[in-house]
Amino acid sequence: MTTPTYGLIEWAAAQASPWVPHNAALRALEAVSRGSVLDRDLTAPPGSCNDGACYLVAASATGLWAGHDGKLAIAVGTDAASGWIFLIVATEGQILWVEDEAVRIEYVSGAWAALVLGSGSASGLDVDTDGALAANSDSLIATQKAVKTYVDNAVAGLFDFKGAIDCSANPNYPAGVIGDAWLVSVAGKIGGASGADVEVGDVIIASADNAGGDQATVGGDWFILNVNITGGGGGGGSVAAKDDGSTVVAAATAFNFTGAGVVVTDAGGGQADIAIPGGGAGLKQISIPAGAMKVRTTNGAAAGSVETATNKHMVDSLDFDAATQEYAQFSLMLPQSWDAGTLAFIFHWTTTGTTGDVIWGVQGLCRGDGDDLDGAWGTAVEVTDTCQGANKTHKSATTAAMTIGGTPAKGKRVALQFYRKAADGGDTLTVDAKLQEVTVIYNTDAATDA
Repeated sequence: MTTPTYGLIEWAAAQASPWVPHNAALRALEAVSRGSVLDRDLTAPPGSCNDGACYLVAASATGLWAGHDGKLAIAVGTDAASGWIFLIVATEGQILWVEDEAVRIEYVSGAWAALVLGSGSASGLDVDTDGALAANSDSLIATQKAVKTYVDNAVAGLFDFKGAIDCSANPNYPAGVIGDAWLVSVAGKIGGASGADVEVGDVIIASADNAGGDQATVGGDWFILNVNITGGGGGGGSVAAKDDGSTVVAAATAFNFTGAGVVVTDAGGGQADIAIPGGGAGLKQISIPAGAMKVRTTNGAAAGSVETATNKHMVDSLDFDAATQEYAQFSLMLPQSWDAGTLAFIFHWTTTGTTGDVIWGVQGLCRGDGDDLDGAWGTAVEVTDTCQGANKTHKSATTAAMTIGGTPAKGKRVALQFYRKAADGGDTLTVDAKLQEVTVIYNTDAATDA
């Protein structure tokens, strides 16, 4: 006979060698009272262990543990062949400490789960070590390491203010990682004598990791947030400005406008309204770097990066196969001034090939509140570009106007899908086409996004 819960051997009447079941019961009681196991993932005894070591036998056990799945295995001696005592511990509410995982587990509803304490009660949750937290589950709890990994990845590339930069001597761009930002303290140029003009208050922000250098070398790895308006044409609308709160600056030149027709009027309260000529409506462009795109799970392009041989330029790309049609996608909110009409595109790319044509294509879908995520793409537009040699910069012609799928409207998100039409007979480049950037051209019907 055995006990109903743990299966301890009970003495029988006139028990022969009564010390045998008695000693086994003592070992079992010691193990249960300790409530700790070394491991819960083994399916066979370890080669060596301490006398009295405890293990929670995993499923499909073999060797001396065969037929004892889910039981507590207690070593009698210091090696696998010395003998084992097996104890039933898979009972509702049983709690064990797993030493190699540093986690306390509880047997609940027919399964072991991590024990989490809170609000005066305990509930069973499994430990999740995935740093992406991909399961998005209410039955898992992330470890400290998983949470740190997730947060580190989430904040990578966010705005990181590094300090002020004096541009009066036309300095090169500093070395930076994506998200590094510098505030211009003195006007001038950034990126050397042939760099970009910047004014006091402008912000330069790294869009990619780079080693610093002049405009030609790393200018493409930075963008400039122009806080100060330096040119009169094209902006439209008005800008409110004041100096010390009491005196309105009434001269247009005080605001660094160089175009004709700037009108400054007193708005009261120490403020000025500055009307900028140029209307503002018309064609606008947004550039999407390949690194910001998302490759498709099905037939997705491959991320690529190459360092040039002589001057060590780092060139990031999405590499599209020469035989299989591959895809990458990007989703964005176009400015409120977009007229909700058609879009056109320019593809910027390179290759290690020397001859051949590449056919680039794009299709779009506009989605708003309540629209189906899995909506049908609109009709694609395509453009053919000819290879000009290995490791050259290529810029395609502008595509025809593309009609976006769905019901385009202001305030809706536009999803774009880019591809290389590799299987088409007109696509004759026999190696990867490396997409670096796509320029999106859209039309506006208003000067501002108000």
